[in-house]
Amino acid sequence: MKSMLLVLTLALLLAACGGSSKAPEDAPEGATIDPASLNACELFTVQDALQFNGGKAVAPRSSTFDDAARSGSALTCSFNTAVSTPDQPQVLGLEIKPARSAEAAARNLESSRAMLKRLTGGEIQEVPKLGEKALFAGGTLSQLHVLKSNLVLVITAQTDNQPRSLYLAKLIAQRVLQRLDGAPGAQGAPVVPDQSAQPPA
Repeated sequence: MKSMLLVLTLALLLAACGGSSKAPEDAPEGATIDPASLNACELFTVQDALQFNGGKAVAPRSSTFDDAARSGSALTCSFNTAVSTPDQPQVLGLEIKPARSAEAAARNLESSRAMLKRLTGGEIQEVPKLGEKALFAGGTLSQLHVLKSNLVLVITAQTDNQPRSLYLAKLIAQRVLQRLDGAPGAQGAPVVPDQSAQPPA
């Protein structure tokens, strides 16, 4: 009888400990990327900036290092590509905006649409076949916002020509996504763009 009671007691204890497999309500869903493991200047390097600037000189923007020093993170990396005309800067850059889950990042991207539209004074362009979702905000912003898991990647590509800005932003996004995935070509090999990223005529 004692052995039977012991077995029943153990069974009840096991049921109490493992009877529910439901995750806590505040637990992130799906795989996420730890932003603490990321360095924007490793995902978008000075060599990349030189390449996408046609080999012409680039200068790291001071905010890239100031922001990192203040926050202890390295989620922004940007370069002035118009070094010869400092009064008219143009920027190639990457900013990583993390969220606690992929769902939260998707909501953040969608909620930014109205603000981006106000800032650009025009329509926001959907960019297919790039990340999980991508939006391009033209005008003076020239920013491509790309959803990747729990991250929104903000790629800035300011040029004198908006179609070229979008073209360069797509190439930069493709390289950053490859590096995040550890894909071949991630260490700076030429990226072969898809048809939607062909340069403007």
